[in-house]
Amino acid sequence: MNTKNFKLNKEGLEMIKIIGILIFFSAGLAILCIQIFGYLKFGEWESCSIVSCWLSNVRIYLFDFYISWSGLYAILNLLPLSLSCFVITFTWVKIFE
Repeated sequence: MNTKNFKLNKEGLEMIKIIGILIFFSAGLAILCIQIFGYLKFGEWESCSIVSCWLSNVRIYLFDFYISWSGLYAILNLLPLSLSCFVITFTWVKIFE
């Protein structure tokens, strides 16, 4: 297949935009709902940051930024994963305007 002359038309870009919005917004909403459900069931808010999700789900550490990049680790540990999904959704919309 020759992809040299492949260009996305307006409908293709709109479809990519919609799929991206659905994926990231749904992920953020699902994470937030799971956290709310856990709070209502157990009475304790379970924090889910970018770093905690990365360290618990990725078994291969490509780089140990939490040792050498302590400032970046602190910032990413403060950011909730659901909020970052919503920010990615907003950014995705702005990119494809």
